[in-house]
Amino acid sequence: MKIEKYLQSECASLQGKVVAITGSTGGLGEAICKYVASLGGQLILLNRNPKKTQLQIEKLKEKFGTTAKFFQVDMADIFSVKNLCQAIGEQKIDYLILNAGAYSLPREKSALGLDNVFQINFASPYFLCKNLLPNLNGGKVIVVGSIAHKYSKIKTDDIDFSKVKAPRKVYGNAKRFLMFSLKKLLKNSGVEYVIAHPGITPTNITSHYPKWISAIIKYPMKWIFTSPQKAGLNIMKAMFTSMEQNTWIGPRIFNIWGRPKVQKLNTCKEEEQKQIFEIAEEVFDKGSKINIHSLGVQEKYYNLIKSGEKIYEGRLNDDKRRLIEIGDIITIQKDPERKESFNVRVVDKKEFKNFLEMAETLGAKSLGFNGLSPQEVANIYQEFYSQEKQKEFGVVAIKVKKF
Repeated sequence: MKIEKYLQSECASLQGKVVAITGSTGGLGEAICKYVASLGGQLILLNRNPKKTQLQIEKLKEKFGTTAKFFQVDMADIFSVKNLCQAIGEQKIDYLILNAGAYSLPREKSALGLDNVFQINFASPYFLCKNLLPNLNGGKVIVVGSIAHKYSKIKTDDIDFSKVKAPRKVYGNAKRFLMFSLKKLLKNSGVEYVIAHPGITPTNITSHYPKWISAIIKYPMKWIFTSPQKAGLNIMKAMFTSMEQNTWIGPRIFNIWGRPKVQKLNTCKEEEQKQIFEIAEEVFDKGSKINIHSLGVQEKYYNLIKSGEKIYEGRLNDDKRRLIEIGDIITIQKDPERKESFNVRVVDKKEFKNFLEMAETLGAKSLGFNGLSPQEVANIYQEFYSQEKQKEFGVVAIKVKKF
C-alpha cells in the first residue's frame, strides 16, 4: 500500500482545520501528525514531555512549514488534565484525536483512587473530551481503540481491574470504557464520533518486557505486524469517514493487516454500554469536584513527606490555606525549581494560635523535626513567618497522606 497515494485518494485538505492530538511523540502519534501536516492542518500537541514535543515541532516546521502549538499534560494526573482544559480556553478544535495510552505500567493508584492504566487510557481522556465539547462544536472526536477491548467485560465490583494481573485485560478494560462511554456521551451532541484501531503495531507495546526479551522480539515484530506509518492510516481514514452506529475502522485482515476498512462493532451490548457511561459520569463528577492545591517544600521535608515520616505540614492559616479542605489533593513540589512533585490527600486539619502551640500539641516528629524541642521548631518557622503574621492569621497544621 502506497501511503502517499492512499492519503491523496482517501483524505481531503485540512487547510484551516485545527487538529488536537494526545500522545503525538509516540510512533503512531508521530505518523498521524506528519499526515495531518502534509494535508495543511494546524496541530495542537498534547503531551507530557516538552523536549520531545519541541523537537517534533521543529521537524514538522522544517518538513511541512507547519507551526504547531503545545500544551503540556500528563494523562496519569487528573490535575494536569484539569489545568490543560483551563489553558486551552476557547481554542476552536475541529478534530480531537485521543491517541495517548499505556499498555503495561508498575501498578499504582491515581489521585482519583483509580488504577493508573485505567486513569491514563480512560478516565483522563474522557474528562478531557467532555470538558472540550464547547471547543468541538460541529467537530469530530477520533478515539484510538484497540482489539484488546474484546478481552474484558465490565466488573461493577472492580471497574478499573485493579485486582486483575493480566496486562492485556487491564488495558483492554480501559479501552472498552473509553470507546463505549464516549459513544454514549457524544450521541446527539453535535460532535461526530469515530472509533479507529491501528491493529497491532510495534510502538511501545513491548516496553513492559525485560530488555533482553524486547531486544529479541523487536525486529520480528517489525516484520510480522503493521508499521506505525501504515497503522496511522486507520486514524486518517476515520477523520474523513462518517460512521454508522456499531462500527469502527481498522485493518481489514484479521484486524492486523491491510487497508483500513469500516467494520461491525458489536462486542458490547447496550446494557453494558449504559453501565459504562454511568460509571464514566461518576468518575467525571469526582474529578470535577476535587480541589487542587500546591505547596512548595524544601528538599529535606519534601523527602520526609514522600516517605511518610512527616505527616503534618505547618503553614500560616491565611486565605489561601483556608481554601484547603479535608479530602482535597495537594501537589507537593520540591523547592526551589519545583520540577519534581507528588500528590497527597488531606486527611485532617488542625488550627492553632501560633507555631509553638502547634509543636507542643502535635510533637516535633510528626512535623518533620524529630529530636527538636517545641520551641526550636517554632523558632525555625519564625524565620519565615513573623509573630505578627501568626497573630494576624493563626496557624494551620495540614495532615496529609501519600497515595
